[in-house]
Amino acid sequence: TKKAGGHIKFLNKTWPDEIEDHKTKKRIPVFKKKYEFICDGKIRSPWYDSMSRRLGPAKTLRELDCTFVGTGGEVLKQDLIREIDTYARTIKFKKIYKRGLLSSYKEFESPKDGEEYLLTSDVMTGDGSDYSTVVILKVTGDSPLICGTLRLQVQPKYLAQIIKELAKRFNNALVVVENQGGGSTTLQELKEMNVKNLYYSTLRKKDESTGGQKRKIGFWQDDSTRTKGGDVLEIILIERELLIPCVNLANEFYTWIWSKS
Repeated sequence: TKKAGGHIKFLNKTWPDEIEDHKTKKRIPVFKKKYEFICDGKIRSPWYDSMSRRLGPAKTLRELDCTFVGTGGEVLKQDLIREIDTYARTIKFKKIYKRGLLSSYKEFESPKDGEEYLLTSDVMTGDGSDYSTVVILKVTGDSPLICGTLRLQVQPKYLAQIIKELAKRFNNALVVVENQGGGSTTLQELKEMNVKNLYYSTLRKKDESTGGQKRKIGFWQDDSTRTKGGDVLEIILIERELLIPCVNLANEFYTWIWSKS
């Protein structure tokens, strides 16, 4: 490509006679005429080769190539992720809201009377560096069913208005918001808007005024809940108990890595 050609011209001008091997600390001669600038479709350089030898295959993918696929840390096998992605691309969705912040909301199944729903949300910090997400699930029946998804960049206080609207649409769904990052702001906004069906985490400490256990608004993530939740999600995806109809959500599994230890 034109861009690749520009990089190669730059390497020609700045070519080193030798590089240092980080493991042995020895100087290694580099012969420009015999060097392959492009290997496996990627632009290379002597520095890249030296760092790659130092890091190893898995860390090279993560640190140099900026990809987690094939590093060995993925929770799901690549064949299953591709199956999830392929399935999601076949599913049609409705655009219920034509304008405003809810215009990017995708609905895969409309709400039905008598059904119970769960609305979960992961809230961005509010500095514009990440996305907030909303997933709506039907929880009545043998297996959960994803009914709607939303992914957008929005301030946490405005996300509260979106959550209130969607929760009302789905039979006053139970609203579970992670109380970290911008989540605390969203939860306080929801509380001030008198959204009743908010999830509270139960703590081990007792409330002396009531005699019961203390509760905190929202979902509080820690190592134990992360491990339990990750294990359950992994199982229901492998056993096809939960189908992913949203392409954006399916793509998240390509970079879903974690250490169970």
